[in-house]
Amino acid sequence: MQANIKLIVEVIKDDIIIKKIEKDLIMKQALKMIYNILISKSEYSYYKAEDGNDYLVLMSIGEGYEAKLLRNIAIGTGGTAPSFNDYKLENKIAESGITIQNYTEDVTNNQIYFDVVANFNITSDITVYEFGIHGQINDSYTGDLYNFLVCRDVISEGVFIPAGSTLRVTYRITLSQ
Repeated sequence: MQANIKLIVEVIKDDIIIKKIEKDLIMKQALKMIYNILISKSEYSYYKAEDGNDYLVLMSIGEGYEAKLLRNIAIGTGGTAPSFNDYKLENKIAESGITIQNYTEDVTNNQIYFDVVANFNITSDITVYEFGIHGQINDSYTGDLYNFLVCRDVISEGVFIPAGSTLRVTYRITLSQ
């Protein structure tokens, strides 16, 4: 199985896309999670939450810690290059709930693809450098919730967003054989 992930960042002003950046991503952390959920025979895996602690996560419904792979998309102003050891954004400024769009099963080409999308209403001028998908770990005993970083990427030149604009962040995920 192959997994390709593309980050698409669009700045929208008055319903017009004024800037669009597309970047192919290689994200070990995200691919590890996809592997654990879709392929691995193990029901458990360790993940580091934003609080810096490791949690043994049950990857199926049951008792203990349960994980939701896609919870929100976050943006930040940190510009340090991504590392395989990242467990949070360097300087998170906002997060937004996601929608899953354009889910398609392409039988002819043996592919499944879908978009994970979040919109941010920007109230003051800002330059955003880092983007990430968060999942959530739920401790079913205590009810405590822990965010964890599925993936983080940086656009080194940054994306300037003027006040009154919408920032649309899309992760296009393609799985193929």
